[in-house]
Amino acid sequence: MATYNGWLICNPPTIPVTASGTPIAPKSVEWSGSDIVGVSTNPFQETQQIYNWNQAWLEASFAYPPMRYAPAQAWIAWLMSLQGTANVFQLGDPLQAPINPLAVGGLTAASGGQTGNVIVTAGGGHQSVGDWIQIGWHLHKITAISGPSFTIWPPIRESPTAGQGIATTGCVGIWRLKDNNRKWKCQPNKLFDLSFEVREAL
Repeated sequence: MATYNGWLICNPPTIPVTASGTPIAPKSVEWSGSDIVGVSTNPFQETQQIYNWNQAWLEASFAYPPMRYAPAQAWIAWLMSLQGTANVFQLGDPLQAPINPLAVGGLTAASGGQTGNVIVTAGGGHQSVGDWIQIGWHLHKITAISGPSFTIWPPIRESPTAGQGIATTGCVGIWRLKDNNRKWKCQPNKLFDLSFEVREAL
């Protein structure tokens, strides 16, 4: 099976639940972004010194609509297969498409070895501030655009090679469960409620 940094990748099921055969999509996704920034405050003058370590990570909470027995059991089995925080999986934000419907793919890294919070791109078109992009295994949010240069958060995890593709649709990140505990609930009508919290795998 595929691995990421030595961790087994156990991707979630894609069992269709609608007449059109589309996979289960979450009813809501709550996102959280954290940065490691220290603050030292002078107790006499209240002036502050900021220590920005330029380290950041994403967290999210996924809540799914009530599921019938068969798809619910597939998802519960998947949660068990993660072995708590031991294994990882890929998941995106199916509730957000590119902001501009004219946005196109073909986006690439203009040069190799890029690091930090700015990536210089080539190709693509009509990307918007607030769009997700995927560089390597990780999700990044565009926070500013200046020509071909995109300011992104969190910073680049894996320096791309020149010409490496950057996904603009169907973007997924690499995650692990936030903790080792998994819960689900069966209602009297035999529908299952399922939610889980994740943290970016780094």
